[in-house]
Amino acid sequence: MTRWRRFALIGLLLLATAGLGVYADATEDDRWPYPTADALGAEYDDHTGEQALLFGTVESVGADTAQIRVEYDEGSFQMTVHNFDASVQSGGTVQVYGTLGPDQTIDAERVAVVNPAGSSLLFKYGISVVAVILFLLVFFGYWRIDWGTYSLEARNG
Repeated sequence: MTRWRRFALIGLLLLATAGLGVYADATEDDRWPYPTADALGAEYDDHTGEQALLFGTVESVGADTAQIRVEYDEGSFQMTVHNFDASVQSGGTVQVYGTLGPDQTIDAERVAVVNPAGSSLLFKYGISVVAVILFLLVFFGYWRIDWGTYSLEARNG
């Protein structure tokens, strides 16, 4: 395969990937079955009684309840989560699935902890960076780039 065909193929694949990203972004609202945080922030009362999937930062935890802050484009709003059974500290991030109630409450069917504390975000990204570095070391330990033909070649034992 000649050099210009390789560049044309790579360009075509990058263009197709960008097109799929634009398509996914344009049709996301049609495919998402729950009210978004923006919709809840603007007109919460219109969605009372519906199922919702929300992400929020834990403000406080009580007996079987929690206060979370949900961010949206115009700012944020507070939600009271009933049936809260997750072990999380203030500042942690949770995903809550349940039925929306009046006065910005949600009866949780499931609560999943995304980050148990605010500091766990740094740990998560740090582990990801270490994993990428290890992958690249192992990958380029077995392969090398031939800059003359713009291809990968196996290293000799």
